[in-house]
Amino acid sequence: MSLDDLASSTMESAFKLFTGQFLGTLIAGIASIILTRLLGPEAYGKYALSTVVPSLLLVFAGLGIDSGITRYTAINTGCRLRGYMKAGLFFKILTALPLTVFSFLSAELLTQLILGRSDIAPLVKVTSFIILFSSVLSSLTAIFVGIGMSGRASLLNIVFQASRSILSPLLVFLGLGVLGAVAGYVSGYIFASLIGLLILLSVARRYSTDCSEDERIAPYLRELLVFSVPIFTSTFVSTLLSTYQSALLSRYASYLEIGNFQAASNLASLLTLVTLPISTSLFPAFSKFRDPQEASNAVDVAVTMTALLLTPVTLFTVVEARDIVRIFYGASYMASSEYLSMYILIYLYSLIGSIVWGSFFQGIGKPKVVFMSTLVYSAIYVPLAFFLASTQSIKGVIVAVLLASLSSNAILLWESRKVGVKIDFSKKGKILLSALIPIPIIMCINLPPMHALVRVTLLGAIYLSLYVLLSSLLGAVTHREIELVRSTLRIPQFLRRIIELFLDILERIIVAKESLRGNFFLRRGSPAKS
Repeated sequence: MSLDDLASSTMESAFKLFTGQFLGTLIAGIASIILTRLLGPEAYGKYALSTVVPSLLLVFAGLGIDSGITRYTAINTGCRLRGYMKAGLFFKILTALPLTVFSFLSAELLTQLILGRSDIAPLVKVTSFIILFSSVLSSLTAIFVGIGMSGRASLLNIVFQASRSILSPLLVFLGLGVLGAVAGYVSGYIFASLIGLLILLSVARRYSTDCSEDERIAPYLRELLVFSVPIFTSTFVSTLLSTYQSALLSRYASYLEIGNFQAASNLASLLTLVTLPISTSLFPAFSKFRDPQEASNAVDVAVTMTALLLTPVTLFTVVEARDIVRIFYGASYMASSEYLSMYILIYLYSLIGSIVWGSFFQGIGKPKVVFMSTLVYSAIYVPLAFFLASTQSIKGVIVAVLLASLSSNAILLWESRKVGVKIDFSKKGKILLSALIPIPIIMCINLPPMHALVRVTLLGAIYLSLYVLLSSLLGAVTHREIELVRSTLRIPQFLRRIIELFLDILERIIVAKESLRGNFFLRRGSPAKS
């Protein structure tokens, strides 16, 4: 598989995923802003903590069987396909149902034990139903992806996001407060799960009808678990870390502070709209490489692509965090701006491959390396977060996240060198320099009083123009990378036009730079006139 093939495969898959995820993420993002404004920071803090206990228990539902469901439904047909479907869905419900009941009945004990806040136990009773219906929904999604019906999987995501995005703000607006918000959230899972089951019933009829009704599911379940349980270990560790962070915040921060932090992390997570489709598509692409040199080149291009996008957005957000928070959440959430300007720095690690390493090591058959990096993260984060949270509250937790993530990515970078990967850090340095130089310029611009949205738009346009100019002049991007992107665009026409305009500007600057350089050397090489 050549580098061009990788770029084509990656970008096409990325844009397909982007198209499928865009609508659901857009709906969820808008609803999140509305809900955050309606609740206010303190109530939003309670809303954020209400899902911690169910999320911890949810990880035990199915023991990570969804990955096995996707794999075995993808490579089987007929009766065996139906066998894997039935076994996976049955086991997921079998494990999720008692966990749901346990969470509901023990809500007060669990919230006091894990979070030290038994006052949100009534909310946890409601969110307990997430365990059952989220389990069903994730298994249905895994089945549809496995049998080649990704459109159905995307539809379920949209149904979930749309229903909870309508119901949660509506119930809050009607006066139900945080309870209405969590009830609307749970309802989204219920609606999407029921629709998914109806679709699955209609799809299942297409497959073999000659299967024995008393066919045992045990052999299918055994295969699913053998494949999935090792993958589950990494998910389990990640969930424990997330719960540990929530427990620290609950003990060392007020609901008001937690609400502001959650609002900031929601804004920062919007960048995953760009990174998730790319990182997901890289996994199958990397798995097809056999030549180490091609793999190394591919990793370098992937790191460059993600860093080009994320570095300027990150630095601009750090500088304009106050106005960005004001635009999305209003004046009551201004404390979020400080958290946002700190937390979003984690995306600068894209310069050393943070978005790429997971897909790369899993793609080449070395998932243990990723798990090892998770353990390194845990070993640094757990004690550091405990110490810093007790003295610096939420800011301390953010610092612990940044330092642990840096260490984890450093390990992955070191391990990548062992398999022959070489990153061109001179180019990554040019990307960082291109994004840094305009920062003092926009900070010195003294605009007259205006709405925050107008101010951010104007400064953003100036910053982007300077970044594009500098990245082209410094050689952070080349003709080859531009052509790789242009030749593989598979997106709606209106988005294509915007990206094509951006690429045209980049290319014109590069051409002008090369023309000036050529004329300069031509004049130096010509004889002096008498």
